[in-house]
Amino acid sequence: MLTARTTRLRRALIAALGALVAAPVLLGAQPAQATVSTDALQDEVTASVRIAGEGDLVPGDDLRLQVTVDNASAVDVPESVATVALGDGPLRQESALSAWLAGDDDVQQRARRTVGWLETPAIAAGQRSSFELTVPAGNLGIRDDPTVWGVRLLALDLDLGEGRDVQARSSVTWLPEGVESQQRVATVVPLTSGVATTTGVLDEGQLTALTGEQGRLRTRLDAATAAGATIAVDPMVLASIRRLGTSAPAAAAAWLADLEASTLDSFLLGYGDVDPIELLRANGASLRSPASLDFAMDAADFAEEPAPTPSATASPTATPATEAPDDDTALPDVAALTAWEPTLPELVWPVGAVAPAQLDGLVGAQSALLDDRSLASVPADSARIDTALPTVVERSAVSRAVAQAASATSTAAWQTAMARVKALLAVDARAGSATVVAALPRDGAETPASTTPSAPSARSLGALRARSSTRWTSPSPRPRPPTSPYQTASRPSTAWSARA
Repeated sequence: MLTARTTRLRRALIAALGALVAAPVLLGAQPAQATVSTDALQDEVTASVRIAGEGDLVPGDDLRLQVTVDNASAVDVPESVATVALGDGPLRQESALSAWLAGDDDVQQRARRTVGWLETPAIAAGQRSSFELTVPAGNLGIRDDPTVWGVRLLALDLDLGEGRDVQARSSVTWLPEGVESQQRVATVVPLTSGVATTTGVLDEGQLTALTGEQGRLRTRLDAATAAGATIAVDPMVLASIRRLGTSAPAAAAAWLADLEASTLDSFLLGYGDVDPIELLRANGASLRSPASLDFAMDAADFAEEPAPTPSATASPTATPATEAPDDDTALPDVAALTAWEPTLPELVWPVGAVAPAQLDGLVGAQSALLDDRSLASVPADSARIDTALPTVVERSAVSRAVAQAASATSTAAWQTAMARVKALLAVDARAGSATVVAALPRDGAETPASTTPSAPSARSLGALRARSSTRWTSPSPRPRPPTSPYQTASRPSTAWSARA
């Protein structure tokens, strides 16, 4: 039976994916910390700012901020003045936004144009104070022109006197009428165990934990289904369940049945999520999957249900005899245990840094999904790099924000992460990015593990889908390379091979 906490946990992951295809919602809340330049207050006074209207700002509306200042120091913060400043123009690079929100001082663009201010009360040592600050629409100084739409940096500075200050950084999205964009967003959810194994299969206990109510695989499959995401399937998970036959844990069998009934777009990872580039380096085509899993199977789990043997007499006291399992019961081979028909059969997803020449060595692949951190330069439209293999680029900054939202344990943390997701998408759209691909981590580091009843688990992967109708973005059913349509013909269960 699903508990309330389990339901919240599952919904948190669902909301993070769904919001990703949604675009400019919850754009505002980007709490940040800053350092005050005195030893007594160093790192002990912090400020955060939340923006009304979910971070969207339209012509004629005031900019309304909710500011919170935490004084964790041993000294009082005196009465002060808070000022709000905006950047001069819309951002065109997501790296600039990420650096700004991370508190990086070495940024080319800053929020320098002061648009509002407010006197603030003193804050006693160890206390928190919250206040509202409203900037009239007439003070914003942004034209009502769709050509200047986009994300602008926002800074709130609290003057503590004697040359000291604390700063909170955020962003707003200016959305005048007439804003149009053809940006599409696709989300990839890896169905991997995140568990290290030396046997090549997961055991019953691991499967029960992974596919149970709060398990990683159950949560991810439910989230992907609700969000309409693309799933990346690890064949080892399939084999681990199927090799148990009738002895498979009930939760694992139910999960596999749900997966097999799914209509989501999918592609296959390497067995155990092995990196295809590592196989290529090792000339390891034969290492794509085990040669046999007979050692991990019991013939009794695959024997047909024996039919009762009639007794010689019709005596009511006779006990029907049954046949023992046949020692020669045929065990399924690896191909049967890992069988899967992906809708994106030629897509490969390397782990970590890659070189174009390495991609060209992947026989059978027709496209590759790459992390943008592995590329020296990522085209604005996520198109091709210098390789014969068409590529799709995963936006790592967006992916990290989605993962943070999926694992959020408070409403504030969830709003902050989703605000960053939406702002990053808006920057990409403003820069002309036609397709944005985000993915959950493959190693399990972000798996929601909420232990607090207040966790906003209803909102993480699904909100990316729930608000998919916006002026500048729309959901994409799959991470499609712009230069090569995917082939959907059936192929063997392994989507690629390494060139010897």
